[in-house]
Amino acid sequence: MATRAMQANTGESRRDLTVDGARLACWEAGPEDAEPVLLLHGYPSNHRVWRHQIEALSRRRVIALDLLDR
Repeated sequence: MATRAMQANTGESRRDLTVDGARLACWEAGPEDAEPVLLLHGYPSNHRVWRHQIEALSRRRVIALDLLDR
């Protein structure tokens, strides 16, 4: 439920990636042509630990990865 609210507030979109056989979820927000900011979480967290920072950085292109294999 927190993810749905965060998406509504920040305009996030989710993209699924496969990198070297590992499946990752990539959450993106902000203008596509803006300077990117990459947010990486620690173990065992996920992208939701960045929910407040994503909103605060919304003028930039924010990219938050879920690093746990799905």
